[in-house]
Amino acid sequence: QMEPQTFVANSQEEAQANAQRASAAFQQYLVAMDTYSPIGQEEAVSMFNKYVVRILEQGKLGSADEVKKIITEANTRLDENQHVIVGIKDLYINGGANLRAGVTYKLPEYTERGKKMYNDALAYAPTRVELIQVLLNVARYENDKAEVKRLANILKTLRPDLTFIAPTELE
Repeated sequence: QMEPQTFVANSQEEAQANAQRASAAFQQYLVAMDTYSPIGQEEAVSMFNKYVVRILEQGKLGSADEVKKIITEANTRLDENQHVIVGIKDLYINGGANLRAGVTYKLPEYTERGKKMYNDALAYAPTRVELIQVLLNVARYENDKAEVKRLANILKTLRPDLTFIAPTELE
């Protein structure tokens, strides 16, 4: 069994090697997604978005330009394949990738796309606590007190047992 590759760098040389590995993997995903599959396209798009999330979770992937390239490709592939996307899973994954890239790399256009995707998913599934919780965390990060209050109250109504909401956020 292979050990998972890490993209967290300890030196400049290691950072460059990590970026090259990530680029090679990225290129392989593009080949897979460009191969016609009448029943597997949604899975290919979904797995690519999961790959993007994992890269972002493992630490800084070089420059913001490299992140933009990967996120833009993930967004394009999702947008081009809306006809095969079922449910909210892919919105959740891609929206999360956009939010992580936007917040981590200070790229507001990606933060906005991620928020829009999560709000679109909430339109389909208004009681999905995980979507509301992520939006609450983003509102906290953006210091949007009105949105924090709105989302905290929705969460408390849906799940009164939650303990991560401060009483001051409900007022």
